[in-house]
Formats: sequence, C-alpha cells, structure tokens
Amino acid sequence: MDNYSKTIRKFAEQFYFEPEIWNEGKLVRKDNIIIAGMGGSRLVGDILRMWKPEKEIVVHSDYNLPAVSSERLRDSLVIANSYSGNTEETVDAALKAIELGLSLAVVATGGRLIDIAKENNLPYVIKHGFSKIEEPSSVPIFILEGLIN
Repeated sequence: MDNYSKTIRKFAEQFYFEPEIWNEGKLVRKDNIIIAGMGGSRLVGDILRMWKPEKEIVVHSDYNLPAVSSERLRDSLVIANSYSGNTEETVDAALKAIELGLSLAVVATGGRLIDIAKENNLPYVIKHGFSKIEEPSSVPIFILEGLIN
C-alpha cells in the first residue's frame, strides 16, 4: 500500500489528536501570530488564517522573520512549524526569534526544532503518530490541531 492510501485510511484519526504542550506555563498567548513554515507546514498557516480571520496571522516562508515592525514582532507569538523539525528556513526563523527575545512556540515531530525548544525551555508540541507515513501537505488537520491549541 502506498503512502497516500495509508494517508486516506488514517485521515479520520487526525480529528482525535490531542496535542500535549510541553512547558505550557511558558506559552505566552497573543492575538498576533507569526507562523514560520515551508510547504505543507506553511499550508496549515494559510488554512488557519482563513479559519480564524479575526486573528492577526502572518505566514512566513523564508529565512529570518517577516519584514514587520519591531513592535509587531514583540506583540506576536512566533510559531515555528516544521513537520520534520529540521526545515532550514524554519529553524533559522526560530533562532532569530530567540535572539530577539520574542515569544516562541515550536510544533514538530522531532528534529532540531524540538532540540532548540528543549534547550531553551520553550513551549512545544510534538506531533506523534503520523511521522514517516504521510507527507506534511496531506495531514493539514493534524498539524492544525497542534498549532491552535
């Protein structure tokens, strides 16, 4: 059975995912959100922006952080979202957020981003259960659950 067949068969399981936020006491919830992610991880930010139009959401798919004012950066929660946790651009954005002392949370299945979160005592969600089976773009609801909680 190919990966997409497995994805379709497991699709409904995404709705039962209950993310556990590690270091939740460190999570600073803000009305402004910057989601750093590439590919399917970026797609989730776009979906979230459409689903929650009342929120100020910037989706960033590049190195560094988006070109917004320093005030806007300080007033935002940066979410580094990478399925693998090793996406170079997303790791770079997370490191820049740490350097600037911004509010940061990480969502990944593992990799460098989870290491960074642990090393810096940051809030993070480890997306268990779907790694190594689906492509990130095929499980947006699963990833979305980790971002909105």
